[in-house]
Amino acid sequence: MIAFSSDRTGSPHLLLMNLDGTEVRQLTVPSGENTETESSPSFSSDGQWIYYVSWNQGKGSIRKISIHGGESVAVSGTDKNVYEPVPSPDGKFLAHAVFNDEAAASPWQVAVTSLDDGNAPGRYFNFSAFRLRVRWTLDSNLVLSIDDQSGRINLWQTNLTSGERQPVTNFTTEKIYRFDVSPDRRFYVLSRGNYFTDAVLIDRQLRP
Repeated sequence: MIAFSSDRTGSPHLLLMNLDGTEVRQLTVPSGENTETESSPSFSSDGQWIYYVSWNQGKGSIRKISIHGGESVAVSGTDKNVYEPVPSPDGKFLAHAVFNDEAAASPWQVAVTSLDDGNAPGRYFNFSAFRLRVRWTLDSNLVLSIDDQSGRINLWQTNLTSGERQPVTNFTTEKIYRFDVSPDRRFYVLSRGNYFTDAVLIDRQLRP
């Protein structure tokens, strides 16, 4: 199945469909106020739940909903803006990017919270959640993220127990825009390149 966010009903909400594009159905039910939007769906390791970000009046919170629909369940209790929640393969933790306004020097961080104990405080890691994406290794002990150490943008892995960080890639040129990991965690998929900007003057006077 494929979970995605679409605004076909007005505001972005979660939809689910088969791999061949058939049986498209909306999972979440709009509140009617048209102020709530949903994004960043991610499946649990058993494929029975979808974690996502619910946006309401500029604040994002993490929720989950069964693939069969029904009522969604609140997961995070933070009042911080959160992005792209991803459950660990063992189902015990949730990693996500977060805008931590208590860390003025580097507010974009990676947070890891417990799914077993909803009252346990989240752990914030002092490395930038560059591009807002986090992924797990198969053993659920390491998180992967994009970082720009020494001006070079590469994938890095962080050990959640020791805090030790190691580079996964060693690119010296171009940027990594997005990445993902195969289900067996053996391969990485990267979107890399450079972008360029320029100023353009357009004459608005109509010409024959």
